[in-house]
Amino acid sequence: MKGRLQWTWIGVAAAVGLTAAALGAGEQIKIIDIDAWGPGCSGGPFEVQPISFGFTPGGTGQHGAAANNFLTFCVETNEYLSEGKTYDVVFNTDAVNGGSGGGNQDPLDAMTACLYTAFIKGTLDDKLLTNGHTFTYGSEPDGKDLQQAIWVIENEGGLTYASLSTLGKGIYDLAKADVATGGEWYNKWGANSIGHVRVMNLSQNGNDNQDLLVLIPLPAPACLGLVGLIGVGVLRRRLFH
Repeated sequence: MKGRLQWTWIGVAAAVGLTAAALGAGEQIKIIDIDAWGPGCSGGPFEVQPISFGFTPGGTGQHGAAANNFLTFCVETNEYLSEGKTYDVVFNTDAVNGGSGGGNQDPLDAMTACLYTAFIKGTLDDKLLTNGHTFTYGSEPDGKDLQQAIWVIENEGGLTYASLSTLGKGIYDLAKADVATGGEWYNKWGANSIGHVRVMNLSQNGNDNQDLLVLIPLPAPACLGLVGLIGVGVLRRRLFH
C-alpha cells in the first residue's frame, strides 16, 4: 500500500511539473516598442515579443502589434524597461520588488484585469461608449489615459482619481462598475478575480524590472488545480478500495 501511494504522488507531482513548465519556465520577452502609440504615452502601451512562451498570449497581432507580438501596460511607476532589450519572465498574480504604492507581493486588482481584458479583446471602446466616452485604439492620449487609470487603481505614483483626465475617469468608473455586484466582470468572474490576466515579473541579470500585464489562455493555469484534484481522487480510491 505504501509503495502504491508513493508512486501515485510522484506521478501527480510530475504532471504538475509538466503543466507548470508550459507557463513560466525559461520564458522571455523582448521590448519591441516603448512608444507603441506615440512618445507621449508615459508607460504603456508597449509592444512586446514573447520568446519561447508555452502559450499564445491574448491580443497577439492586434491593435497595431506585429503578427507575433502583443501590447501591454505597466503595473508599476518606478521600475523601467529599455527598447530592444530582452527580459526574463516569471508569471504571477502580483507585482513584486517594486512599485511606489508599496506592497511585496502586491496583488493585481480586479479592476485592472477587467480593463486589460477589455482592451485586448477590443471591446473597451464599445463599453465606454455606453457611458458617453470614446476610446480610440491607436490614439496616443487615449493609451496614456488607460495607463494612468491602471496606475490609480494600483495605487502607484501618487496619482489619484482627481488627477485623471475626463476619459481616464470614465475608464476608472467603467472598471469600478464592472467589478461591483451585478457588473459584467462580477457576474463572470466575481469581485476579486483577475480572470485570465497575469502579471509578468521581469528581470535582467538578476535585477528586477517593470511588471507588465498579459492575457493567458485558460484552462492552462487551471490544469494545476485539476491535476491536484485528479491526484486526490486517485489517492482516495487507493485508500478506500
